[in-house]
Amino acid sequence: MSDSDSSAGVQVNIITVKDFLHMGLRLAGFSRKRIRRCAEATNCQRFRDRHGPTPKSVAQVWEEMQTTTIAEAFVAAECRDPRHCLMALHFVKRCDTESEREATHDEPTMKMRDWRWHFLERIQALKAAKIVWPEPLGDAIWVISIDGVDCWTLEHNHEEHAQDPARHSHKCNKAALRCELGLSLNSNKLIWMNGPHEAGKFSDRKIFRKKLPKKLKALKKMGIADGGHTSCPQQLSMPNAHDSKSVRKFKSRALKRQERFNNKTKCCQVLSSRFRHGERRFPVCFEAVCVLCQHDIENGSPLFNVHAGDLQN
Repeated sequence: MSDSDSSAGVQVNIITVKDFLHMGLRLAGFSRKRIRRCAEATNCQRFRDRHGPTPKSVAQVWEEMQTTTIAEAFVAAECRDPRHCLMALHFVKRCDTESEREATHDEPTMKMRDWRWHFLERIQALKAAKIVWPEPLGDAIWVISIDGVDCWTLEHNHEEHAQDPARHSHKCNKAALRCELGLSLNSNKLIWMNGPHEAGKFSDRKIFRKKLPKKLKALKKMGIADGGHTSCPQQLSMPNAHDSKSVRKFKSRALKRQERFNNKTKCCQVLSSRFRHGERRFPVCFEAVCVLCQHDIENGSPLFNVHAGDLQN
């Protein structure tokens, strides 16, 4: 199933894409017979339906957690059980209850809970290597598209109102936390994350003003955003009736591409359903999902080119 590779004195437990595919399907309850009689594409889709990323992405994440120089992302040799990593990914993708996971994985509840957060925290920490600004940025003035993503959370008690206005999201009409995401316009990369913030208290515009303008000003660059970011003309450009046809198309494609990535994060039930695991755990799950989405983009599911081509490419 796996072999050990020693590089510069570091022992790495390498697991192939094929082995991760088979292991994930077996963990999900598929018999060896059912796996053998189906095409690889079907098995890969089954894997994604239960664990989220492709087997190739999972194999890359698994290797990076063993070779990274980021201390918070490193998985010690005694903790390298790929089944526990797959259980964590299954939780992110399906977000079923602990009793359901106990029946599926045949593991004690507390053990699954501990390993789940162990691996998700390390995947989250990979953001320091995966979600970074590219260098060089090039000559283009527009380098990033920006948008906020709202994720449903538990409702908090309020002294006067049935719903806490500070947390109410107009996007999902529920209590939510809002995060800001930014995609590079020149590469297939998520390069910016900011949040979470209370959705009712912090609009997209307010979140943007907290950090990103200083970054863009220092780089002498600008971003593209939708109408929710009005009153930020020095750092952002929004759809404008005075734009030429080519500029309108470019901005439209940039925003559609951004929305496609936002929807990609919501393919994980932990973010699309009500988050019930405590707010201190929310950044762990959100950022881990973004890291996994970035790996998926790099391993067979790229975003379309914002500069040219068909939207289906």
